[in-house]
Amino acid sequence: MLKKVSQNIQKKKIRCPNCKNEIEFSGTIGDIMVINCKACNKKWKVEVKNSLTEIFSWDSSLDLGENLTIIKRRFKALPLQTKVSIYLMFFIINLFIVVLSIYFKVRF
Repeated sequence: MLKKVSQNIQKKKIRCPNCKNEIEFSGTIGDIMVINCKACNKKWKVEVKNSLTEIFSWDSSLDLGENLTIIKRRFKALPLQTKVSIYLMFFIINLFIVVLSIYFKVRF
């Protein structure tokens, strides 16, 4: 049980939106934390997210091409093992869709 709890704790580094000072913090996934920059005293809220959620997060103020470019850049920065896991996940989902379409004789 202790192992599961420790896996939900995320250590993060972010930059202050005001002075660009790098700040480290940790929290449990789903927590909304109030961050206080010691350099300029700026306070703001940050939601602690799962790393996978962050990779595929979408900014509605950007267009499709910009969002896809950002996701591609984040994906390239991942360790190889994580990339392989994501590729396998998408492969299995696509295989499942193909099998269902054959079973129900549906064309996509």
